[in-house]
Amino acid sequence: MIVVIGISTFLFLIFLLTIFWVFWGNAVSEIVAGWLHRPVSGTSIQHSKMREISTQKDLWLNGYLGIFFRVKFFGYINWLAIPLVIYFLTQFHQAKRWQLALLFVLTLSTIIICTMGYKNYRYQLTLYPVILTLVLLYTYDIIIDKFNISKKIVNLFLMATILITLAAGIGTNFSKFKSILIDRLKQPSIKSAHVQNPTRGFPAQIIQFLNNLEQEDWAILECNQPILYYYTNKRGVYYLSNGVVSVLIAKRKKFAEIVTEFKKRFNIKYIFISEQIEALNRHNRWRVLNTITKNYCDLIMEEYTYKLYRLR
Repeated sequence: MIVVIGISTFLFLIFLLTIFWVFWGNAVSEIVAGWLHRPVSGTSIQHSKMREISTQKDLWLNGYLGIFFRVKFFGYINWLAIPLVIYFLTQFHQAKRWQLALLFVLTLSTIIICTMGYKNYRYQLTLYPVILTLVLLYTYDIIIDKFNISKKIVNLFLMATILITLAAGIGTNFSKFKSILIDRLKQPSIKSAHVQNPTRGFPAQIIQFLNNLEQEDWAILECNQPILYYYTNKRGVYYLSNGVVSVLIAKRKKFAEIVTEFKKRFNIKYIFISEQIEALNRHNRWRVLNTITKNYCDLIMEEYTYKLYRLR
């Protein structure tokens, strides 16, 4: 009798959903599609596109749930944590303390990183080795406890699995690993860098211009531009270093005084930035820098997404 009632209820619900979809399905689809493709507010469009979180759909799939759906960075390994979590929830009363402790830490870390560090996949990347390690530990413990298999055989199987996985990873990406290794071992070359970055672009002319300048007691203010140190012998000052930030805090929005302090304290003569940095206006420190480059600098060179300014 209970089975019949359950089947009848299920079929009735399907009937109601069918009627609903026939009359209001298109409207619901349009509403959902509009929401999924709605631009994300609170940050610049260029920065959102760069992070691949410019729409609500991308914000959820590449942002909050990026640890599972950013396949090009993480693959599908992280999905293995889901069945393990479900298994331990069903076996909660039998789980060991260390298993519960690790599961709690992993869950809490995942929630914090996915909700607060979603804008850059590198933060979620920190969970990748943790999840992989816990998957191996939990799987090993389940096999030992639930199946009558000796530890020696299980150890050999897991070691073989790890070695085969590493070999497969190296084999499928050998040419990429080889090119990266060769590039790191040889001396930096502007020409090779330009060839290796045809789409993103390499500021070869800006680098050449800086290298041709006589080195005096001046520095270049840079914002996360390691190529300055890799391809030139000029002294750089990082914009978010403690000294620079202290000046920004002390002078607030007194831009002329900030520029004067940059010259006196750090001997800054040039500013080397990219358009990506110029697009970051959500924080005051970036707005200050954009105001300085706009009102207190002259644009010397512009190449691809890079710009070189000189303080007046």
